[in-house]
Amino acid sequence: MEEQKIKVLALLPMELPEEIELDNTLEAMQKFVGGLIECITLSDTGSEVTLVCNDEGKLLGLPLNRPLWDGADVLAGPGFLAGCDNEGNLTSLPQSTMDFYKEKWPITACLKVCWKKSVLLSVSCTAQPLAGVS
Repeated sequence: MEEQKIKVLALLPMELPEEIELDNTLEAMQKFVGGLIECITLSDTGSEVTLVCNDEGKLLGLPLNRPLWDGADVLAGPGFLAGCDNEGNLTSLPQSTMDFYKEKWPITACLKVCWKKSVLLSVSCTAQPLAGVS
């Protein structure tokens, strides 16, 4: 049975993760992330967790948020973590999983990785070939 409201872990750029209650509708999810949603499966805890984020966050230049896959990628813009049932419906995130991600993504980790990615992105965008080097 699909829940009307789900308890999720909100991930906003440069803010601590926060437990919130969200209507379990596509419209509410799109409003939260500010556009079309993308659902990404995370399995850091041994059980499936769904990261719901803006599908075009990086393309739109949304603020960097949290590191993903040990810094191999980064979440851009707001997102939230939810549970998932066997039928693919989003469910409330168990408290133990919320606690795990609150500890995994404190604001200090977010600031370090987001700063590093910002520097790398700006360097790669402005890099010019050296004169005389082919």
